[in-house]
Amino acid sequence: MGRAQRSRSETGGGRASQPGAQDAGRSRPSAQGSNATRVARLDLSGPQPESGGDLDAVFDFVLAGDFDAAKDAAHDAAQASRAAGQDDAAHDAGVVWQVADGFAQATLAMKEKRYDAAKGHAARAAGRSRGLLSQGTLDSDDLNEAIRSAGQVWTLAQQSADKAAQEKKGRDVPMVDQHQLPHERNWAFCGVATLIMMLRANGLRQGSARTDLNSLASRVYHTGVGTSGADMAGVLQERGLKDSTYTTTGGTAKLLDSLDKGQPVPFGVTSVEGVVTKLEGGSSHRYTDRRVGDTHHRKFGGSGHWVLVVRYEGAPDKPTAFYVNDPDLGGELRCTPAQLDRMGEGSGNYWMVHQ
Repeated sequence: MGRAQRSRSETGGGRASQPGAQDAGRSRPSAQGSNATRVARLDLSGPQPESGGDLDAVFDFVLAGDFDAAKDAAHDAAQASRAAGQDDAAHDAGVVWQVADGFAQATLAMKEKRYDAAKGHAARAAGRSRGLLSQGTLDSDDLNEAIRSAGQVWTLAQQSADKAAQEKKGRDVPMVDQHQLPHERNWAFCGVATLIMMLRANGLRQGSARTDLNSLASRVYHTGVGTSGADMAGVLQERGLKDSTYTTTGGTAKLLDSLDKGQPVPFGVTSVEGVVTKLEGGSSHRYTDRRVGDTHHRKFGGSGHWVLVVRYEGAPDKPTAFYVNDPDLGGELRCTPAQLDRMGEGSGNYWMVHQ
């Protein structure tokens, strides 16, 4: 079906969550103004108590979600306590700093979708708060509120991680059935059809009239040999996908990396296998008995075959399925990782164009 012969010479800081009702007996610091202004409102110039006192006011910044101000204020409180020879109070201020930093780092990790890191930082904030609670250092209601908030961040991070793991990474790509291309060599144009799908997936215009096919085939298809992956990458580079690279030693990591970037992957195979999930026009031009839900298997000759891997399911470190547009079938297949590995003759031996 037209893959180039397997010659090795071809290279190719907001708050983490809303706290409960505020303590009516003590006003919270305003969330407005610079950190310097807010820290200046705390009376840290005089002797500090062994515990509690102004540290409760410092902790208000944590509950208000102003973690930078909380860290600044806790730092100043620790310095003032050390100057007064009150090591226990300085230690407590350091722990408050760690609580604020835990929330700050968890918030940043959530924004960057580093959910495991967010869980770790939230757990740190909760653990330090529990330590202060057990010592009776600060207002217990405030500490319990911080512990609840940290738990909510942890839960949100876990839910976000679970959702991300289940989402399909990649995209739906319109199918091109090679056997319906208006050309007498359409039976050999799996690589040409795969390249057309790749171009269209990136919004790059590519016609399928006979003259368009001849023009594209002249760039990548070699009669009697098949479609060159290196030439395919060259066309993609010229059309704006500058990072397109052809390899004959590709692996699962490179494949997933391209899919995570939203880019499908032209993929050379010696066979296809999987469950039919879509059919162009509702039926296969070549395999007229195939229906959605059927198992499809086909082994190809020495020149191999080109398909387009469009997305995957599961976590990047443990994908559960891959979706493949097969131009010979004129449909999409859902393949297990083991099936895809067999199709590509094993990770480390993949012939593919990756980004």
